[in-house]
Amino acid sequence: MKTNKKLKKITRYKGVDLVETRTKIKVHATKHQTWSVLSQYGNVSTFHAAVELSVAKGDDRACLGNQRTCIIMDGKREIMMVEKIIEFKEGAFYRYEVCKSKNFPIEIMLYAFSLEKGIHKNTTLSIIQNYKLNPAFLTHLLYGKIKEKQQEILMGYKNYIETGAKNVPITLLKQKEYQFE
Repeated sequence: MKTNKKLKKITRYKGVDLVETRTKIKVHATKHQTWSVLSQYGNVSTFHAAVELSVAKGDDRACLGNQRTCIIMDGKREIMMVEKIIEFKEGAFYRYEVCKSKNFPIEIMLYAFSLEKGIHKNTTLSIIQNYKLNPAFLTHLLYGKIKEKQQEILMGYKNYIETGAKNVPITLLKQKEYQFE
């Protein structure tokens, strides 16, 4: 894939039908301010508590073809994902493919983050996941857990963008009131 003007809807990828889940949250910051955080692709673990470690293969900034490895803790289980940006538009969106994973049953998983300018210095931050798990029955069984993780990801971004506070534990963020779309 390459740089596009608009984020494309994906229902099928590499010959596999995918399930989609998306979540949105309003961020009290300009689109530019929100993008400046969202584009910190390679070093997300320096400010987001949901990511234990993130290491970029090249540049830390989001750009087409950039790759990173992330370690995420799920309870006591360490989940490793190697991710590569496959679609990108500066200041608007990017989509990455999980190319390799350990300890999570992914057949295909794509993540997309996009921004929409709002009014009064507000921005809507969206996360979209298109996926199929292996074995296939887990695809629908884990839908709720994936949706919950999307909310946690957005909480972490929103908190950092609005307050500058780094690595606030997700358990503390969950104590606040958030409105998701």
